[in-house]
Amino acid sequence: MRKSIVLTSCLFILLLIFVAAAAGGADSSPRVSITGAVRQPVVLSLEDLSRFQSLSVRLNEVDSARHFHGSFHYQGVPLRTLLELAHIHKEEASFSKYLDVAVVVRNAQGKQAVFSWGELFLNPDGKHILIADGKENQGVAKEGRFTLVIPNDLSSDRNVKGITSIEVVSLKPPPKVYIIGVGCADTGLITLEALNHLNKTDVVVCSADIANRFAFYIGRRPILFDPFQLGLSGGNRKRGKGDFSSHRLEEAETDKTSEALGMIRTALGQGKSVALLEYGDPLLYGGLRKLHTAFGDHEKAFVPGISAFNAALSLALA
Repeated sequence: MRKSIVLTSCLFILLLIFVAAAAGGADSSPRVSITGAVRQPVVLSLEDLSRFQSLSVRLNEVDSARHFHGSFHYQGVPLRTLLELAHIHKEEASFSKYLDVAVVVRNAQGKQAVFSWGELFLNPDGKHILIADGKENQGVAKEGRFTLVIPNDLSSDRNVKGITSIEVVSLKPPPKVYIIGVGCADTGLITLEALNHLNKTDVVVCSADIANRFAFYIGRRPILFDPFQLGLSGGNRKRGKGDFSSHRLEEAETDKTSEALGMIRTALGQGKSVALLEYGDPLLYGGLRKLHTAFGDHEKAFVPGISAFNAALSLALA
């Protein structure tokens, strides 16, 4: 009798464990997360997906070897609708479009598909790229998991079943200080390489004269400071009289250099690249050498310019 009671109790406990496990399994239904460069990370279930307005697309399944596997109909939610829900996040900069953003869709097995922002939002076919949960042509109402469907690709290799994550990735390179030579005197002496690197930056450090001469290329980029107005005039320091001793002048120059470096460091910390525009070729000579040396090789890049030395040689050979 006692053995029967013990056996019954054990069976009851096992039944409770089974029910609890089944309940836990119900909570582990397929979900997909939207993370990365978004303002509001999102985790969606199949039930969440069903609340969105859906579209129907036809997919002709063709593999990379051009073998046709049939025509299927999918019902799902546009991927870009879900991305709008998460709000793609981009730091404010002179170039405000999202063209330097990519979207990576992955499943648990590591298969992934990558999209540019333009493919999803600028291409008319982008609205037909769906996150679906069923393949209706075979009478299967639900696959029970998320499926990425790209109906207008030449092959179906980018379609991904059982996706678990959608990540928004910023392709913007780490911020840097670009020391750019703008040439000597004439604005026509600036090089294409200099203009290309200037276009990569978000803020500018330059004299009022350079800002005026190259206003067209600087555009709406804010001028962080004028090094000449700040007193960073390179080797032009003069000895003063009375209270303005050489020592006091050195201290003042050190303070001004620290102030300038602080402003540049703040911009870099905000993810902004800085253009430091110098006359001539900064690799030959520059009045802002103290600023250059304060940054490591990984933080800066030099863009040579046409110096007076090059101009003199061209005149001599003319």
